[in-house]
Amino acid sequence: METPTPEVSRIQAQATPAPASTTTGPVLISKSLSAFKRPGEDDPEELIKDRYLCRGGGIMLFGGTGLGKSSLAIQLPAQFALGRGDFGIEPARPLRSLIIQSENDDGDVAEFRDGTFAGYDYSGSDINRIQESVYVYTEVNKRGRAFLYDVAEPLIAHHKPDMVWMDHALAYFNKNPSSPEDVGQFLREWLNPILAKHRCGGAILHHTPKPSEKRLEWSDRDYSYGGFGSVEWSGWARGVLSIEEVSDMVFLLRASKRGMRLKWKDANGKATCRRYIAWSRDKIFWRTPPTSELPEPKKTVPVMDREDFANFLINAHPTRMSWEEWWKAAQKSFGGPKTSDKPFRALRDSLRKDSRCYYNPKSKDWGVQPG
Repeated sequence: METPTPEVSRIQAQATPAPASTTTGPVLISKSLSAFKRPGEDDPEELIKDRYLCRGGGIMLFGGTGLGKSSLAIQLPAQFALGRGDFGIEPARPLRSLIIQSENDDGDVAEFRDGTFAGYDYSGSDINRIQESVYVYTEVNKRGRAFLYDVAEPLIAHHKPDMVWMDHALAYFNKNPSSPEDVGQFLREWLNPILAKHRCGGAILHHTPKPSEKRLEWSDRDYSYGGFGSVEWSGWARGVLSIEEVSDMVFLLRASKRGMRLKWKDANGKATCRRYIAWSRDKIFWRTPPTSELPEPKKTVPVMDREDFANFLINAHPTRMSWEEWWKAAQKSFGGPKTSDKPFRALRDSLRKDSRCYYNPKSKDWGVQPG
């Protein structure tokens, strides 16, 4: 534990308690800002390094249907039981896990387990430790408050896990997933007290909406809001992970919320919140793909100022066009077929602000003259 500086110690000594409440009910106790202490290296509250998840908190894992979220929710707990991680997600110590799931029958779970055991080539002692630390319960009937208090909490009290995994959110949430009030009640009013009472962390698997072209414009951080429904799914979570397919059997794993705490590095040693993971070709098992399997990086737009882009529009394409036609023409001239349209949109919007290009909402096209 860090020793407070003399200045902090002085402020703590001078701190005064909050005035007594004039209302009945529980006594509310606030803390002076200087009273908070940073945890030490062996913080017992930490579950996933570096404080990506602590006891009482939760993370979300977003991904489309059929991508393999359920198998990952078997594979990671198995590693965590041994104090090991994978894909840059490292436990603070060996962790016990309880997985409550609805999507897979016993045969599916057995296949996930066997793929994990074979993929990591576990020893007999490893398997014994996992058997003592990872438990799976299948619940397909109860939802909402009944699920949390009649199923989840009794199981948590019995197994005393460090982490409880719920696969998946909409199987156990029975109200409007797009309602902040409904989602907030489920997560904050009902689940949070259970996690705090039993000193465990939560991991909830959640589906993404149907594919949309708008996602092509998203930044890595935008994927924090990639789950179906209300932003409360993301707002509640201490961390958000998302899985997106990018090529045959290769996926992009994004740590879009608080991902810098995982301390991932790219091939150049720079901090990043994304990394590639892939399906195994002969078993149900997630692996880190070699460079040869990774998709080609998108080409970026060469250095180009507003005047270059404005002259391109005026001289080469003076007629009105849809944005897709305009972008493809600019793409061909400046960047190549795999260039994102995001830089072009920024230049277009800058010119529009200065009344140097115009959008017609009726015809939904663009031009250098008002239309």
